[in-house]
Amino acid sequence: MSLLTRISLILLLTFALLALGLGLSYRSATQSFSQLRVDRSDEQKRFLHSAAELQGVQLDSLVSSYSWWSDMVAFVADPQPEWASGNVDNIVGIPGGGDALWVTDPDLNLIHAIDSAYQRPALPFDQVEQLRNHIGNTYEFDYYTLIGGELWQIYGAAIQDPIFWRHETPVVGYLLLGKRWDDTWLARLGDLCQSRLRIDYATETPAAAPLPSNAALSRFTYPITGLTGDTLAIIAGSYDATFIEQSQQSLTRQALLFGLSAAIALTLLVVVIGLAVVRPLSQITRSLESRNPLHLTDLLGDKSDFGEIARLLSSQFRQGRMLQDEIRRRLAETRPGDENHERETNEALRLRLASDLHDGPLQSLYAAGLQISSLQSKLAAGKPPPVAQLESIRNILKDCSANLRNLLLDLEPEELRDQDLETALQRLERYMQSVSRRSAELTIEENLLDSLARDGQLHVYYIARELISNASRHAKPESTSLHFRRAAGFLLIEWDNDGFAPTESVKAGNGLRNISQRVQQLEGKWSYRIHRGKFWQVRIEIPFTALVGSVTIGAGTETLPD
Repeated sequence: MSLLTRISLILLLTFALLALGLGLSYRSATQSFSQLRVDRSDEQKRFLHSAAELQGVQLDSLVSSYSWWSDMVAFVADPQPEWASGNVDNIVGIPGGGDALWVTDPDLNLIHAIDSAYQRPALPFDQVEQLRNHIGNTYEFDYYTLIGGELWQIYGAAIQDPIFWRHETPVVGYLLLGKRWDDTWLARLGDLCQSRLRIDYATETPAAAPLPSNAALSRFTYPITGLTGDTLAIIAGSYDATFIEQSQQSLTRQALLFGLSAAIALTLLVVVIGLAVVRPLSQITRSLESRNPLHLTDLLGDKSDFGEIARLLSSQFRQGRMLQDEIRRRLAETRPGDENHERETNEALRLRLASDLHDGPLQSLYAAGLQISSLQSKLAAGKPPPVAQLESIRNILKDCSANLRNLLLDLEPEELRDQDLETALQRLERYMQSVSRRSAELTIEENLLDSLARDGQLHVYYIARELISNASRHAKPESTSLHFRRAAGFLLIEWDNDGFAPTESVKAGNGLRNISQRVQQLEGKWSYRIHRGKFWQVRIEIPFTALVGSVTIGAGTETLPD
């Protein structure tokens, strides 16, 4: 698995963990807000219950005081409507009073009744036994019932002689005071519990009273049960939960902002590490694995530690190729008639070079490879590259370069001494720009020159240099172009300049002869033509099989001007 793949997997895993963490945190926060709404609704129910009790205190006090009264005991014994009209009936229809009143004997038979409309309402219960069970051994009580399809709360108390304690005197009757839960009563309760209330009866679908459109609405329900425990009605309440909604929205925005910021910061960090460390290290690793300096091209001009390592590696690769070419050249120059001398020369040269390479450069390269592998592991674990380790790699490669340099002779032109073919050709572009008065274009297909042998590279370099030099001597072009590309197993070189003078004849000078000889040596073919009397176009086709083989290089006669 490559270093880049490892870093990508680590990045994906980090993003996944970050997203999972944010998701779990947001889910937990959402659940907390949902629970907060539930708690707030339960609190509103308690507020409503407390408000109903608070509002009923006055009614309960009226019932208690009127029932524990000697005149009321006398009224039960001898009901006088005139007395009731001037006394007990006064607590019906007044502010803070009830909406209906009933007086019964101990067996809950009706003695007297009146409502706020001065009518005689029926008893506020269906069965005597149900109310008797509800009263039990108490002297004061309350319950809910439906009268005429409306919800009523009934406050009751036993009628007794006040000169004795309640448990010391018999019950001679009951006084019942009813309060209808109309809109006015609901509004008063709603003000106390900061809610908007409405009654939904058991036969209806519960629905809360709406809040204004600009308010965050939360709802709760409060069931009202009767003497038998059945639900008579449901109080549907609505309250303003704007604070909860705003808090949740603020948390959501903060979570999204944090997640986005963390993702951006992590992405930037990965990009920086990738560009500054992973990418150059990956290029060095690929170059070492493939023993191809082309992967180091982007790093050769870098002033960082990685650039220094890349330049040292490129120099060693180049010197190694030069050493191989020198071995082949010397073997080719061995006298063909003396087989013993050829064997002795080859064996001695092989042993010397093998010993020198094994004891010097190869050991250094192996040590550098181990250091780089260690550096890869640290980077894959998210650790920064140690400066001391980079300095150690650079020193190892410097020593290796010095050892190889001692083994080499002057085997190639100065232009290829410190760079590979593609880099050397790109440097020729500056020469093309000096020749052209307006524009110069050089293109090289990607990875086109990677597999060329050193002999083939020298041939291609000499041909390109001669084409530019020929235009410099014999033409004054406005623009020039040189293209290298692959075509059906051939290296295709195309040269074009617009500086041909129609008055001149095309003569085969040394430069053109050298190009022709090199192309023939490489088993290729070439052609040129004059287009529109101005454009000088050259097309050269060389088989790759010849470029990757060994072809003896003849000395070039042309020199690239400074």
